[in-house]
Amino acid sequence: VGCPMMKDFNQFSESARDILGSCMDHLNETIRMSSEKDGLFNVIIIDSTANKFITSALLRMMKTQKDKYEVLEKGKFIILSAVADESDEWRGNFLKSFKEKVVT
Repeated sequence: VGCPMMKDFNQFSESARDILGSCMDHLNETIRMSSEKDGLFNVIIIDSTANKFITSALLRMMKTQKDKYEVLEKGKFIILSAVADESDEWRGNFLKSFKEKVVT
C-alpha cells in the first residue's frame, strides 16, 4: 500500500501536514477495506520502495486507531522491514517505534 499523494513530497512545503494527513486517511481506508474483504492482517512488510514519510504516516495512523486489532491479528502478526545499508537506519527506528507505540 502506498500513498500516491506522497509523490514528490516536500516535508518543508506549506501543504506537507495536509498531504501527510491525506496519506494517513488513504492508508486507513485501504487497510480497512482490505481487512474487511480478506480478514485481519498477520504480516506487514515495509519493502525497499517505502520511504520514511509513508512509514511515518502508517505509524501515526496505527497509533491513533481506536482498536488496532480490528486490522491486526492480535498476538499473531509479524512486521518486517528491508534494510539495505546504514542509511536505512530509520527502518530499525520505525520497527522499534511500532513495537513500543502500537503493539504494547
